[in-house]
This record gives sequence, C-alpha cells and structure tokens, in this order.
Amino acid sequence: MPAVDVDICGYEVDLAALVDMMLIADEEAHPLSYVLDRLAHQQMFVDLANNLEDMFPDHYAGASAEPDAYRICFSGPPPPQALAMIDELPVEVGIVGSRGLPEEERLTVRYGVVESIHILTTNWAAGCD
Repeated sequence: MPAVDVDICGYEVDLAALVDMMLIADEEAHPLSYVLDRLAHQQMFVDLANNLEDMFPDHYAGASAEPDAYRICFSGPPPPQALAMIDELPVEVGIVGSRGLPEEERLTVRYGVVESIHILTTNWAAGCD
C-alpha cells in the first residue's frame, strides 16, 4: 500500500492506518469517527514523546499511551518549551514532574546493574570449578 496521508474527519491519517481503523470499526461495530477519535492521536503522541526525549534528554523520564489517557513524565519540572510542544497536541496529555531518572542517569544505573550481575555470575562460575 502506498505511503499516503488521508484527511478524514479532521485527522490526517496514513492510508494503511486508516484501513486498519476501518477494520476495527467494522469488527467492534463502532462508527469510524469513534475509532479515529480513539486511535488517530497515538502516532502524534509517539512522535511528540520521541521528540521530547531527543530534545530534553536530561529532563524527559518517559511516556505512556493508554487508550483513554496520555502521560509524559519529566525527572524535574517540565521545561517551558516542552510544555508548549505538548499543548500543541489536539488531545489532553497528563504531565508529571519530578518523576523517574533522565536518560543519562538511567544508562548509568543500567550499566551498574549489568556490571554487578556480571561480577556475581563470574564469581559464582569461578566457585563451580
């Protein structure tokens, strides 16, 4: 299927995604507009979350997209530019500040955990000889 965006019911949706949404609407016996309202914002939200992670790696702490709620978390107070970007989405997004670790700290913690496991398994394996 060609990569074509279709303007439908006020949304710009990829043609392949639109076909999927039409199938979902048919299977769940919902109007297409209901399925569009429920699902069309997901890719926009994912793109926004990826952009925020790239632009604010020291502040961004994660994102979640549930069928009825979107949330973006920051390790401290959200940067004003990030708030402005979030406000541009046509759907409500919950913003959580002072939650989680920024990317650099997550990687440091992850490395420390992996290194500890490596040391433990190496010592355990040495004791098995």
